[in-house]
Amino acid sequence: KEDLITAAYNMSKNFGSIKKAMAYQDTDSFNQRNINLYVMSQGSDGKLEKSNTIIKNNLKTYLSRFKMINDTIDILDANIINLRVNFSIIAFPDVEKFKALDVAKRDLVRYFNARRNYEIGESFYITDIFSVLKNSSLVLDVIEVDVITKTGTLYADTNFNASVSKSADGRRILCPFDSVFEIKFPNTDLVGTIK
Repeated sequence: KEDLITAAYNMSKNFGSIKKAMAYQDTDSFNQRNINLYVMSQGSDGKLEKSNTIIKNNLKTYLSRFKMINDTIDILDANIINLRVNFSIIAFPDVEKFKALDVAKRDLVRYFNARRNYEIGESFYITDIFSVLKNSSLVLDVIEVDVITKTGTLYADTNFNASVSKSADGRRILCPFDSVFEIKFPNTDLVGTIK
């Protein structure tokens, strides 16, 4: 499976580009040697998007030289789950509140711009948000972090409820194995309040 993922990333750019790939054994298939390869591309704007049919067909042809003779590979679209982060903080007493909020948001935007894309099936750690905010220079404390699914005209339409998909300890949001999390527009999808 790891070889297929590596091969997908190494496919010549002339045939299209795969930004994210994850392979799983297909347990529902009659052929026990079938692998489902979930893929995702990246648009010219740097945002994740579903790979078009031409790229997926090119990838299937390209991968045929890397698979065992009895193996079959299904190339499937990974789902995009867009998230919004709402946070609430307390500033140090001697600091202007809205300046502290601006600095905290800037730090979060910088974190997500550097972090950019999650892997397919990778959890979203709420504790990372707390950590970034707690380390922001003007923030005394973090009161709350709430993560919700963002849908609408510019966002993916994946049906996902972030609130009920938290781990038992509430520290992370579990990602379905065939999906990928994305903070699509960090400047507007990270929303803070200050007390």
